[in-house]
Parts: sequence; structure tokens; C-alpha cells
Amino acid sequence: MLKRVLDTILPPRCLACGSSDRVALGICAPCTARLKRIDGPVCDICGVELGTPGICLACSRKRPPYDILRGVYRFEGLLVDMIHAFKYGRATTLKRFLGWTMAAAVAEWGFQTDMITFVPMHWTKVVERGYNQAALLAKEVGRLRGLPLASDVLRKTRMTAAQAGLARRGRQRNMAGVFAATGMRDKSVMIVDDVVTTASTAYETALACKQAGAATVIFVGLGRVL
Repeated sequence: MLKRVLDTILPPRCLACGSSDRVALGICAPCTARLKRIDGPVCDICGVELGTPGICLACSRKRPPYDILRGVYRFEGLLVDMIHAFKYGRATTLKRFLGWTMAAAVAEWGFQTDMITFVPMHWTKVVERGYNQAALLAKEVGRLRGLPLASDVLRKTRMTAAQAGLARRGRQRNMAGVFAATGMRDKSVMIVDDVVTTASTAYETALACKQAGAATVIFVGLGRVL
């Protein structure tokens, strides 16, 4: 009752544009429509766009350690602003909308795993930022999809330079051997992150999981650079 009264007196405003036009989970319908889903044929394994369904040449030549990699939206336009605010601007209230959109995509794809986890940050970075945005997303997706959140199965063993601004080869070298995993033998695991750029992080986290005995690894990013 109180919420209905407050919504009448002070209508909810979109966290992205300030509009009160059909706001749900903090984002208005027009802003939601501006987010571009990756909806064309993609590689069955790495999720890159293809002309027809199937497996891309790169994956057919050398299969990556993850079994499936998917991105929900193209990392462009409004989504860039939202993720930057969420990641660097302490706009953690965006987790409800962003987590809901990820959970909806996971349901659409039919992904069901034994556990859900997230790309870990080095503990010094968590202290500096105050939170791990990937952990917030994973918690929301897990809650909405009924997947147990495993917050301690992946860890980052050393500090790395920021991935932003590095070329593909530099990103690969930066992330090589930096993750360790435990507690997932014979389990299927879903790893959540905010953005997939070159898939170096997906590769290294999945490799750590497979080395720890994981049966299958699915990596899901909210945004994907294509």
C-alpha cells in the first residue's frame, strides 16, 4: 500500500534518462528498447556472429576450454553508459535491471547448471571499489533462476593491469594463468561477467575450472564486443 502511494506521489524515474515513462526495475521502456540484443546466428561454442548456425573456424581448429560463451547485448550505445556507471560510478541499483535481463536471456537459452559464479577481482581491487559488479550480477541471476551462488570457487591469484586499452594479445598475456578454481569437480558451472571483449577472461576462467575438474563451463557476459 505504501509503495503504491509513494509511486503515485513520486513516480519512479528511469536511472538512465530520468523519464517516468513505463519504468520497470529502474529503467524505462524506451531505454530498454535501445539495448541491442545479439540475436543473429552465432557460433555454437564461442558466440561470435556467423552467417549461418554452426561452429566458427577458430573453434573448429582449436576448441576453447569453455563449452559455451554467450553475450546478451551488443556492447554499444546506452549499454556502455549503464555498465560504466554500474562498474565505476557505484550505481549498484542497476543490478536489478541488468541482472533481470541476464536471467531472462539465460532462461531463453535454456542454460541450467549446478552452480553460478562470477569473474573474481583481486581482493585489493574489491577493497578499492567496494564491490565486484560481476558478483552482483551473478547473485541476481542466481536468485531469479534458482541457481546456487558459489562465491568462493574462483579466485584471482595476482594483480593485473586493467584490460581496458590493451590489444587482444596484450589482454591474453595479462590474464594468462591468473585464475585458480576449486570445489567444482564433475559439476556444471556458469560464470558471469559484465563485458566480453576478446574472451581472454572467459578462456582463462574456464581453463581454471576445467583444470579443477568441472564437467561443463558456460560463460555469460551482459555485453559483448562484436
